[in-house]
Amino acid sequence: MQNMDEVLLRRLLDRPHAPSPGDSSFLSSLSEHNRAIEVAVIYHHRMAFYYWLCWTTNDWSCSLRSDQLAPDLVTVDWHDDVGGEPDCVFDELHSLIARLEVENVDDHASLRDAVQRRQMSENNVIAYSMLGLRSLNDGHIFPAQYLNAIGNVYVLYKQREKHSCRMTDQYGNQHEIHYVRTVRDLLKHLKKAESRPTYFDLDVDYFFREGRGKVRGAEVMIAEEEIRSLLDLDGDFMAHLGARPMRGMTIALEPTYCGGLIGCFKALSVICETLFEGSLLGDKVDWKDPRKSHKKPKTNQT
Repeated sequence: MQNMDEVLLRRLLDRPHAPSPGDSSFLSSLSEHNRAIEVAVIYHHRMAFYYWLCWTTNDWSCSLRSDQLAPDLVTVDWHDDVGGEPDCVFDELHSLIARLEVENVDDHASLRDAVQRRQMSENNVIAYSMLGLRSLNDGHIFPAQYLNAIGNVYVLYKQREKHSCRMTDQYGNQHEIHYVRTVRDLLKHLKKAESRPTYFDLDVDYFFREGRGKVRGAEVMIAEEEIRSLLDLDGDFMAHLGARPMRGMTIALEPTYCGGLIGCFKALSVICETLFEGSLLGDKVDWKDPRKSHKKPKTNQT
């Protein structure tokens, strides 16, 4: 017999509309006509896992592809949050998502069954993002790659140096993971690679450095000019990212590594002023016209 905790959890997961693990706005694509992309803001970085799976399954309507790589991921983060095989419980990952297609669109029972499978899959991923992934928020990228929810990964980070490597997903596809320390090197990798749809993942703590407390990636915000230079929509990095094209963006707050909420919100304000016209998560928001964004320098050199 199930105990009460298991019964309660099952009831919660069976609800038709489980709350998403973040808030988001839909903006026009930076390079594709008649397409909107989602920009999601999350508190814990591991919650990006939910959005990557949501986008790759086309809002829970298409099963994960086995025959081609999912969109790439460009992640900008003070820390290395990729993880590895020790961060995967493979049996759990395999059970997250059911087949999402409708077997027979002319059959009401088949339609109801598909709705239930889609609802169950989404709720599973919501719960797993919170309860199944590493609570330190540093091992959520590799599990998403293993599922083929993301393709090749490009990591711009400041933590200890690591070498680029490959991994194999659940279908036998080979994925690349590239670690770089400068925007210049990141652009070299991106321009050398095939131009593919890409998700952009930004951890606000990238814009912080150590203070007296020696907390890695925390305490002291870098100069606003450096933030605006990296995210200038008219600069090399964002222009290339938008043209790949960009198909979604996650912004992780992680205030513990930003000197607290005040530092986090200060950096987030600079990020939003640089990228968006209007207020993100508000009624009217879109990308800032590059002509109105930060103008100098035109190229990213850091």
